Amino acid sequence: MKLYLDIDETVNVDMPDLGWGPRRDHRLTLNVGGGLHMRHDVRWAPRMVEELSKIGLDLTWHTSWGKFAAQKFGHLIGYGADAKYVCDQPQGKFDSSMDWKFEALQKVQPQDGMFVWLDNDLTEREQEAFPNALVIPVHPLKGITPDDVERVIEYHRHHWNET
Repeated sequence: MKLYLDIDETVNVDMPDLGWGPRRDHRLTLNVGGGLHMRHDVRWAPRMVEELSKIGLDLTWHTSWGKFAAQKFGHLIGYGADAKYVCDQPQGKFDSSMDWKFEALQKVQPQDGMFVWLDNDLTEREQEAFPNALVIPVHPLKGITPDDVERVIEYHRHHWNET
């Protein structure tokens, strides 16, 4: 079963849910091409990452980080370093809406597909478009909570043989 996972304000959050215990902080440098580098401060809860990875879902990054999701962030947190990503954000403009993510997922998942999607920008539109999926809108300050992971575990347990 697939897990589509955002990074910023989902895994990388300012104040990871206190239920996860200590957090880690790190500064990543991304080589964005043409000799340009971008620094990005990241913060995550290692225990959350560990618990999410133990579920055994097939992780696919679904984030504006594109190739850096696995190359940099996944490698750093120890989860998803070999994972694919759905698509790059459209070139030439920054699109802060969910439209590009929604449209990309519609291309790779059937409407009645069973998968998990965790993102801080999810709305009723995404939940209604994929009625058999577990679509969890994550709180942007706390990120993925222990309750969110419990919902993923239950969904996976109930549907694992249907995918």
